[in-house]
Amino acid sequence: MTPLALFLLPEALPLVLCGPLLWLVLARRARGRGRDPVEASSTRPAPGPALSCAGLSLLALAAAQPAWGTAVRDVGTRSLDLVLCLDVSRSMLARDLVPDRLGRAKDEVLALLRRARGDRLALVLFAGEARLAVPLTSDGEGFATLLGQAEPASVPVGGTDLGAALERAHAAFAAEAEAPRAVVLLTDGEDHEGRGLAAATKLGEDGIAVYAVGLGSALGSRVTVEVGGEERYLEARDGSEVVSRMDAAGLRRMAEASGGSFVDGSRSLHPLLELADGPLLALRAEADRHGDAEQRVNRYAWPLLLGFVLLVLELALRPRRDA
Repeated sequence: MTPLALFLLPEALPLVLCGPLLWLVLARRARGRGRDPVEASSTRPAPGPALSCAGLSLLALAAAQPAWGTAVRDVGTRSLDLVLCLDVSRSMLARDLVPDRLGRAKDEVLALLRRARGDRLALVLFAGEARLAVPLTSDGEGFATLLGQAEPASVPVGGTDLGAALERAHAAFAAEAEAPRAVVLLTDGEDHEGRGLAAATKLGEDGIAVYAVGLGSALGSRVTVEVGGEERYLEARDGSEVVSRMDAAGLRRMAEASGGSFVDGSRSLHPLLELADGPLLALRAEADRHGDAEQRVNRYAWPLLLGFVLLVLELALRPRRDA
């Protein structure tokens, strides 16, 4: 270990030279006057200048924060960084959930938001492409406002690209963050581009689990859209009605590839709260168990106290002039 490693702020070490330099200046002035720099009176020598210089050097040493020995630091309960990927494609307008898949997803996110304990949440909206609607934030009120505005028109490109959603979620995390990270994917699981599995695997390699919440039924449902103020069933290019089915198997593969898990939203009363009370709670607890860390003990108080004592002593020993 180098001597500089004994200090938490070695950049302040040059200030320690202020004391000796001040002593040299005083000594030179004293020699110019024909006196010893420690001579304070004709009756007794008082080491006033020496005490002042030593005190200043000790204060500078305290600023460099000398540290030795280690102590265990308890970081307390960890918060989470969660990126919620919300599918806003038109298939999410299917009404096999009440009021529809998208509406049910929003309700679940609001319930999770109320359960958040200092967690930071981000929101990615996706269909045929993905965009970051809310960066990581602990502002629950602002998050809820922007969540309420999510609709199919929020993403102009149609389709469902789960790979784009997961890649955008990956980029939303701060690289230097220490909080446990996870992605929650809310979708009917129809991965039109087929890139979701690869993106989920990449997240898992970086220690970020994907928890997928499947919205809709395996039997499928027709998709209701509004055209000219009237509700109609969405039709394919050949004129047939579109039937959207939740792809539970595909979502489960994606989640497990990243080390996460899958929840069937059609079989759970509150799938996001189920995640919060299960895997996400376990993730938080695991972070708490490994949260204690050893760190060097900052001993700045010792030179600070000694320097202060020397300065006070110098004042006490300073010769008094008779009035």
